[in-house]
Amino acid sequence: YDPGHLALLRFLLASAFMGVVALIRGIRLPSLGDLPLLAALGFFAVSLHHVALNFGQQGVSAGASSVLAQSTPLFSTLLA
Repeated sequence: YDPGHLALLRFLLASAFMGVVALIRGIRLPSLGDLPLLAALGFFAVSLHHVALNFGQQGVSAGASSVLAQSTPLFSTLLA
C-alpha cells in the first residue's frame, strides 16, 4: 500500500469500529455547528499527520521509523 492508502485503511477500520461502539453506547452525533471545526481538526491533526508520517517512514531505517512513530504521544503532550 502507498502511504495515503495505508492511512485511509487505518482510519476506515477505526471509524467502523468506533461507529459500532457509539451505537452500542448510545453516543449522539455532534451538532451541525461543530462539524466545520471537526472536519478541520480531522484533516490537519489526523489525516495530514498520518499521511506525512507514512511518507517519512519510507525513507528511514526500521529503527528510526519506530522511534519516529512512538514519539508522537510525547510531542502531542509537549504541544498541549
